[in-house]
This record gives sequence, C-alpha cells and structure tokens, in this order.
Amino acid sequence: MFVERGYDNTSINDITNACNITKGALYHHFLNKDEIFAGAMQVIIEEIKNWIDEKISTSKNIAELIKDLFDYSDYFSYSKYYDNINSDTYLVLIDSIKKFPEFKTKVADYIFSNIPLIEEKFKEAQLKGEVNKDIDSSSFALHISVLVEGLMFVSAITGTESSLINNGLKIADNLWTMIKTEA
Repeated sequence: MFVERGYDNTSINDITNACNITKGALYHHFLNKDEIFAGAMQVIIEEIKNWIDEKISTSKNIAELIKDLFDYSDYFSYSKYYDNINSDTYLVLIDSIKKFPEFKTKVADYIFSNIPLIEEKFKEAQLKGEVNKDIDSSSFALHISVLVEGLMFVSAITGTESSLINNGLKIADNLWTMIKTEA
C-alpha cells in the first residue's frame, strides 16, 4: 500500500481495510503508522538484498555475476509479500530516508553489503586471468554496486521497467567487454 500510494497518502483506515482487520488489532501489534511503514520498508530492503545475495551466491564466475546482477527480468516478480517489487519501490525507499533518517543507514548497509562479495569474485577472476589485472578490485565492486542502484533509480524516475531490463543487459555486456582479457 505504501508503494502504491506513498506514506503521506496511506491512512490507518486504508491499512486496516486492506488487511481486513480492526484498528484495535492493528494497534495491538503496532504503535502507529510510522512503525508499520518502518516494518514494511525493512521487509522491502531485506527482499531486495536477498534477491541480490542469491544472484551473487549462485554465480559461478565474474562474467556470470555481472550478467546476473544486471538481469532484472525476474526482479519484478521476486517479492514474497507484495504483488511484485516495481520501480515505485525504489521511490518509496528514497521517501523513507527523507521521512526517517535512520533508514539512511539501513539502505546504505544494503547497498554496500555486497561489495566485498563482488570484490572477491573479481579477484578470483583476476587470478585466473579472465579479467584485466590492472583494475582495482574494490573500485570495480563499488562501480558495479553503484551502477546496479543507479539503473534502479533511473527506472524509478522514468517508470519504464522494460528499459531497466534492456539497459541492464547492455550495461552487463559493455562491462564485460571492458574488463575481460583477450584470449
């Protein structure tokens, strides 16, 4: 509901009606709308993080990892709790940072938590001679993370999920072309 309407346009009545519960039942579990919103944002952050973690852990090598991280084709159907995670989700996360500054740390932790894993896969590829050894692995991992998040931001602003998928694949191909060693 917060994703569809935003924080300010979602009332307690909207929430109780959508959940088919009474206000008393809602207030038994939550102090106020802020607490509900915080819980919802935490779930969204966890789901997106899990989606990315899964891609990192199942990728066999750096080429596959780059492709997987920029393959958004399953992103919009990943959610277990919402009809789907969409580009509006990103705007709600940004809104959560403005309304609740403590979310800035949570979102930053989510964004930066995967950098060491990406860096590790990149170093492995450098040792195997698959990618350019002159590229700083920590900078490259940050570069990947920023591109993934930046592409999500562009999709949120433009509202074009199909361009997110197409542009993600192009970015992955270009990145691989830039870093791979010539065989």
